[in-house]
Amino acid sequence: MIEYYTKPVNSREINGEGEMDEIKQRILDAVGKKSTRRGKYGIIIKTDAEIAIMREAGRITAEVLKVLTSSVKAGMRTDELDIIAEREPKRFGAIPSFKGYHGYPASVCCIG
Repeated sequence: MIEYYTKPVNSREINGEGEMDEIKQRILDAVGKKSTRRGKYGIIIKTDAEIAIMREAGRITAEVLKVLTSSVKAGMRTDELDIIAEREPKRFGAIPSFKGYHGYPASVCCIG
């Protein structure tokens, strides 16, 4: 997944066409194999590598949310938050996951 976030973005990913298959493949390539172990209730049991990737993604998300939270001010426009949400993940070599997903135009989802 780290490789996914550090890979340059192409127009196909931005316009939302077929990105999920590519994202899934890049994650599988990063961990080296697909999780196939299932628990009693059909829950996929993650490998140590997959858990490490998820932990890193969560850490980056938490850092971005800290910046967004501390940036919110009364009267602020949502597009101002979007600019911050677009910029901050890039500091960690990541990309905003909302932007371009099925054509979504922004990096955050908030009521304007």
